Amino acid sequence: MFFAEAVAKSYFIDLSGWPQWVVVLVGTLAAVFLIWLLMKLLKLALWLFFFLVLIGGLAWAAWLLVNEVSGDAKPKPAAVKKVN
Repeated sequence: MFFAEAVAKSYFIDLSGWPQWVVVLVGTLAAVFLIWLLMKLLKLALWLFFFLVLIGGLAWAAWLLVNEVSGDAKPKPAAVKKVN
């Protein structure tokens, strides 16, 4: 016995008057639309993340370039005193 046949009554929307193929077709189209919408939102999120990483990396590189000390990005070590 199929699961759909085991459910005797639906309290949400009564679709018993519709042909089964119409119910399945509309459900399939609704699922396809939701998947398509999620793909578009994921694509938008990935593009935003891509540009945030790109702009962040360029800004970081520019900051390091501007704050560079005499051509050397590393700070110079302090002078060491010799103890006699």
